[in-house]
Amino acid sequence: MPKAILYSLIFLMLVVSCECKDMKMRELPEEKEITFTGEVASPEAKKPYIPGDKREIKLHLGSNDEEAKDAKFKIVSWEVTNGKKGTLDVSSLQLGDNTLSYTPQEPGKHELTIKVAIEGEEENAQILHYTLEAEEANWQITGQAEGGGNITLTITDAPQEWHEKPWHITSLRWSCGLSGRIENIPTSLAYGTNNLQLTLGQVALAESPWVRLTIQGPDSTDREITTDLREECIEKLKEALSEEELQAIREHNEAVRQQEHTYQGNYAGTARADAQRELGALYDTTTRLQAETTTQLEHFVNNLGVLRNQNASGLTALDAKRTDLQRELAALASSIHILHPMVTRLRESNTGPIDPFGVLHEALQQRNYEETSMALHLESPWLEVNKEDDQGKTLLHLAIEQGNVPLSRTLIQKGAEVNVRDFSGKTPIQYAIDKNDQAAITLLRTSGADPDLPPDWQLQGSYDESSRQLVLSINNASERPQRERRQQEQWRITNVTWSHGIRGQIDPNLVLHHGQNRIPLTVEVATLTEQPSLQILVQGPDNAYQATALDLRGACVTQLTKKFFSENIEAEQWINNSQAVLGEDIEDTETARSDMCTTLATLLHQVTTFQKEYRKDLKKAEKSLNILNDTKLDIQLSNSIGSCEKLENTIKTLDQKIYVLKKGSIDSEALLFGALQNMDSETINTCLNSNIDVRAVDSQGKTLLHQAVLVNNVEAAKKLIEKGADVNAVAMQEQTALCFAARSNNIEMVKLLCASHGDLGIKSFRGTSLLQFAATGRSPEVLAFLIEKFREKRLDLGSSDLKGNTALHYLAKNTRKECSRMKDGPSWLKTLEIQKKMLKILLDCNEIDPTKRDHKGKVAFSSATPSLQEYWTDLVRHINSTI
Repeated sequence: MPKAILYSLIFLMLVVSCECKDMKMRELPEEKEITFTGEVASPEAKKPYIPGDKREIKLHLGSNDEEAKDAKFKIVSWEVTNGKKGTLDVSSLQLGDNTLSYTPQEPGKHELTIKVAIEGEEENAQILHYTLEAEEANWQITGQAEGGGNITLTITDAPQEWHEKPWHITSLRWSCGLSGRIENIPTSLAYGTNNLQLTLGQVALAESPWVRLTIQGPDSTDREITTDLREECIEKLKEALSEEELQAIREHNEAVRQQEHTYQGNYAGTARADAQRELGALYDTTTRLQAETTTQLEHFVNNLGVLRNQNASGLTALDAKRTDLQRELAALASSIHILHPMVTRLRESNTGPIDPFGVLHEALQQRNYEETSMALHLESPWLEVNKEDDQGKTLLHLAIEQGNVPLSRTLIQKGAEVNVRDFSGKTPIQYAIDKNDQAAITLLRTSGADPDLPPDWQLQGSYDESSRQLVLSINNASERPQRERRQQEQWRITNVTWSHGIRGQIDPNLVLHHGQNRIPLTVEVATLTEQPSLQILVQGPDNAYQATALDLRGACVTQLTKKFFSENIEAEQWINNSQAVLGEDIEDTETARSDMCTTLATLLHQVTTFQKEYRKDLKKAEKSLNILNDTKLDIQLSNSIGSCEKLENTIKTLDQKIYVLKKGSIDSEALLFGALQNMDSETINTCLNSNIDVRAVDSQGKTLLHQAVLVNNVEAAKKLIEKGADVNAVAMQEQTALCFAARSNNIEMVKLLCASHGDLGIKSFRGTSLLQFAATGRSPEVLAFLIEKFREKRLDLGSSDLKGNTALHYLAKNTRKECSRMKDGPSWLKTLEIQKKMLKILLDCNEIDPTKRDHKGKVAFSSATPSLQEYWTDLVRHINSTI
């Protein structure tokens, strides 16, 4: 063979060898899945629960793959599976040891489930379990009064970790009739013994005396401690009416005895005036001392009786004090008995007798029933038996108030009115009822007194739409002349009740006066379920109550009409602004298109936000219109509905404009997402025929296959699956494309995904199965098809979600939602027929138990609408009869 040919063959073999090596060098490495393991350290020992206390969780991540060193780990999700509350501080993770921080928000066992994954490989997440105990502390507090106002509080049985933490006094309560304060109350209490200094104020006991403190511990729980204060009350009562004050009363009584024989003669002119002034001053001082001593003795005797009933010790000194008070009070009564006739004689006119009403009135006020001249004054021809004093009280009022039944009978015989009111609006029988004086009540009833006499004032209310004011008028009910005092009397609003669906602001403690009262009132309308009204309860100066109800239909119509008129104007402004922006000329440059996209996206967000709130208001108003039945409001709402539809069209136009502008500048995957949403068939086919990443996801975690299923595009779904789309990829809430299809009522789409090896056993993060998703749709065909597939794969047809709901629960609850959305009508009747078919399919499944209860203890039947319940009952009855 010639050398040239030989060299040519060798050269050719070298070239081929180099090309082969070069091809091997250019081969792409196979993509390798990174594996790792996660492990949490054993839970720490039980610790007491303290609000805000953070617990560390040690987490170790390990891997034998070299690529794991550069991988980024993250916590995909976490939850407390047993219903406890807490917060987990989620931070970035790395290979090796990590520390997580968990803060329990309530005591008890917290069972955590944590999902950890490498960023971008969330489907291969590791599920870790961790349990910790936040033990509820059972700390105790005791208290004891040590005398001298000193109270000792002792805190015990707290965990060691709490010994340096503060306890706080959160409230202080006294027994009925007792008051006081804690001197220099500390900002906080310490563990162990604490001393508090107590100072008593009023002592008017109605029960055994005590003080109750509420103490809050470091765990934010409260303990109450009640301390007996009987000994402190005894010491306080010993200080009442000192020996010096008793001696002053004795000296005053002695001075009265010395004056008894001084003023015996007949006085005239200046001497009469001087004597009247001196004796009057002495008489006034005596009556004042008698009133003060009587009040002190009543309080003293009442307190002594309560303490004796509570078996308090050390009451001998108090009994002696009571005896002294009773003796001095009797001496004061005797002094008044001496002074009264002397003062009466000096007050008589030189030309005629004194005013008998004045004498009787003073005698009743001083309880001087032994006055010998009382009988003579009762027989006086000058006596005005129904005359009123400065408080509007007649002699009968005073006699009943004093409990003097014989005098009351005499006054009635003299012509005293039994139903007359004083300035506080009370009649004599009302005073008798307040005192529970049965003898006086019987006397007055037999004399014609009416205990249920209506108040002598009337309440009327109205709403002034022009000024938006509530008008409350208080007028006299009788023809009795109006007193000047009535202008100073006060009425109070004690209760305000709004009908369901409206609200407003009225001060419940507002003070009203006689005549017309105007109160500003702005009504806010939510959703009316009854005629809008406002009921106001008013308490008068006589403690009587009257109510008035106001019709607020006009106020509601005005408020809604004005609201939707302004919202309609705003809607038109948004529509005009959008049209103006959409009509702007755009330069054919990438920068101009990008700027316009940004402007339109901002505008789209603003219009969408307004439209959502606008639609909510319309739904509420449509329900209210059935109650108000106002033509003017009906027209306004019709205009609003039209504006809302224009807004929806504007939103679609903006969305499409953004999509068109972005078509030339976004990648194929984003373009396909937009084309699917806008049903752009030409662009969909173009993208599917190009080299696209079928694993791409949008901001909500949905894949292109998810989006194709949402818009019911079966052809696009087929091509995506042919190009390698993951049928079992999960979007947010861990739902696959088959979960979306089960609710879409598209049997062809469901069959396609099942034939493409879609996971029939998939469940969402709430535990919802495919069968439960199908129960919320409107396709009996999809439901029946999935049941057959479940049986082929031997999957549990009667499974429940995390709240215990079966497919029957989902069907029943969805029917109620559809009913409330559609109300009555052809659409609802058609939907009901579909729901009945689906119910029959589910009840025919022996694997589904209709008596199974959810976690609230409810069966599916109780959640259905009445129409479906009626069909359900008939269906079950028919099934049982065939069996």
